[in-house]
Amino acid sequence: MKSVVIGLFLVLICLGVFSYTREATAATSSTLNFQGRLSNAAGNLVADGNYSMEFNLYNVDSGGTTQWTETQGTVQIKNGYFSVQLGSVTPFPGTIDWDQEQWLTMNVNADGEMTPRLKLTAVPYAFRAGQADLLTSGSGTITADDILQKAPVTIQAFSSANAGLRLNQTGA
Repeated sequence: MKSVVIGLFLVLICLGVFSYTREATAATSSTLNFQGRLSNAAGNLVADGNYSMEFNLYNVDSGGTTQWTETQGTVQIKNGYFSVQLGSVTPFPGTIDWDQEQWLTMNVNADGEMTPRLKLTAVPYAFRAGQADLLTSGSGTITADDILQKAPVTIQAFSSANAGLRLNQTGA
């Protein structure tokens, strides 16, 4: 009787563990770190202080339509340097095609959009993400059929004659 109670207890624990599922995801950032150093038309650094900065994203180096706009109202500048997290105020829309070239512009204190546009380039983090997106193995591309279980699983419960938990895969 004692082994049956222990067996039932273990089954309940296992069922509780197996029934709890969670999607496996890696924490990824949805912002872009952007840093720069501001100078005026004469080449002198701008004065230290807080500035309003508007950022615009385009998919062409000139002309075109803005794909995304964000205004960061208080950006601290010291010795001409600033650092912002693009997308922290206005998230990037899902319609942006990150597989094509993207160009960034800035407008500081409503002084007009700066030119030329800055071409965004990849970082090591993006190279790794590109490899993960391909989902390949040494023998070729992994398909959904390679990942999905091809047959149902049945669980046999404990009995007095069988003091263990057994997973049987059945089907074709």
